Amino acid sequence: MGTDQKGSDQKDTFYLPAKRSSDARIEDSAKRLAGNKVLSSMLETMPGGAMVLDPNRQIVASNRVLRDFLELDKAEDALGSRPGELLGCRLPETSLGGCGTSEECRYCGLVNTVVTAAKSGETKQGECRIALKNGDALDLAVGATPEEIEGESYVFVGIHGISGQKRQQVLEKTFVHDLMNTAGGIQGILHLLVEELADVDDSGLTVKSHRLAKNLIDEIQTHRQLVAAEKGDLLLQLSEIDIRSQLEETVALYSSHDVAIGRTLTLLGSCNTSIDSDASIFRRVVGNMVKNALEATPEGGEVTVEAVEEDTCIAFHVHNPAAMPPHVKAQIFQRSFSTKGTGRGIGTYSIKLLTERYLGGTVSFVSEEGEGTTFSFRLPKREGRFRAKETMASRTAPPSTVAKDNPATVPEEKLPHLRILVAEDNRTNQLITRSLLEKLGWEVEMVADGEASLEKLRTESFDVILMDIMMPRMDGLEATRAIRSLKSEKHEIPIVALTGGTSEAEKNACIEAGMDNILGKPFSREGLRDAILKALKR
Repeated sequence: MGTDQKGSDQKDTFYLPAKRSSDARIEDSAKRLAGNKVLSSMLETMPGGAMVLDPNRQIVASNRVLRDFLELDKAEDALGSRPGELLGCRLPETSLGGCGTSEECRYCGLVNTVVTAAKSGETKQGECRIALKNGDALDLAVGATPEEIEGESYVFVGIHGISGQKRQQVLEKTFVHDLMNTAGGIQGILHLLVEELADVDDSGLTVKSHRLAKNLIDEIQTHRQLVAAEKGDLLLQLSEIDIRSQLEETVALYSSHDVAIGRTLTLLGSCNTSIDSDASIFRRVVGNMVKNALEATPEGGEVTVEAVEEDTCIAFHVHNPAAMPPHVKAQIFQRSFSTKGTGRGIGTYSIKLLTERYLGGTVSFVSEEGEGTTFSFRLPKREGRFRAKETMASRTAPPSTVAKDNPATVPEEKLPHLRILVAEDNRTNQLITRSLLEKLGWEVEMVADGEASLEKLRTESFDVILMDIMMPRMDGLEATRAIRSLKSEKHEIPIVALTGGTSEAEKNACIEAGMDNILGKPFSREGLRDAILKALKR
């Protein structure tokens, strides 16, 4: 497909061959395919737009969905065109050879999916954004399958629009980013107030407000983590976890939660061992189990938490005294099901998703009248220790994002003197970050975007740069790449990414740009200190 150079004028193409089939050949292929009843039925039953391309990437058959979308009166109106020409792409007009022959066509998802499928002999999937002649754009999902019919090679192409889905993803990402910035700012300011007013605020309102802000951030992070997990885009960040201390922290956290009012939360004797796992996901699973159990428990009831070492695994159990009715037990792990009302509550679904897809464990429950309900998750033993199973969906984060050192062992009074440049556009985040860094005894310079950070580096020297990812003018990734390309010794300065992103793609982008460490927002003074010291070590 697209490799036959015979009869083509190379001056007409900057990418794929410009050669086209004759009108007679197009017509002959169209009649042959139209006479194939199985093929015709298959095309018409496809839910999205569909077309069949000949070896020169020209349309010889199409279905009604595609023609209706393009407002074509009859099948003949599509014959002989190439996909981009039929869909109204602006690029064919920029090259004499038409669709697939301009320099920009090298990056077209539709063109490349078709060509790759034809060359490999296998079905291929891709996405494409087509800039239209009228100024609009089409976001398309593309599938291409090569077939040989009566001795002729063709490629079957299916397309469907994903513009709405793309817009929703962008809107959600922007909304959650802004929401996290606001919530993180509130939490940061309240944290500073807690430190300043610890001996003055007798009512405890500042501490309570700080806890509420922390709960809000936890809910936002839960949402982001679940979205990334469902897409298979969540990174494991393995570290050694002390089981008892983790369970003690979880029990302490939820004992003061609103959902625990009038209820008792008890940690039973747990095994004193450690586990190699992702601390964030581990806490999320245990926390969801505890919260669900407290919500199901009547006032005056008790929820218990324990960890038990078994022959081949370690088991974590959360028990509450209430029993589930049969219809709830039958649907408990389904995403769309909730005992809290329509559209609410996906805690048990997320427990199963995170444990089984990412931690490599199993989830189960027993629920009987008079006995109550116990949710359990088990993680397998590996080489004498407990280790998270690594699957295709649970690839670990790049080495620079996984904690191996422990900078927390460095007393704050012995910290090195550092001059730190912070690139951050949010004014509240600037205030909080400056305050945290200055409390650590470090000198701080603030800029509002990546371009300003480069201007500062031209005239001043710094020991570390904290670089926000999403900024106007020049974002953090672009600024980092520019710094790494400097010809002076400043190109080696340690850079820590400040990001609320949780996906594999976002974190890998930071590493590939040349960043030395990644610090998730919002962060504490200890987290900020540790991230900077680790970056300096590397």
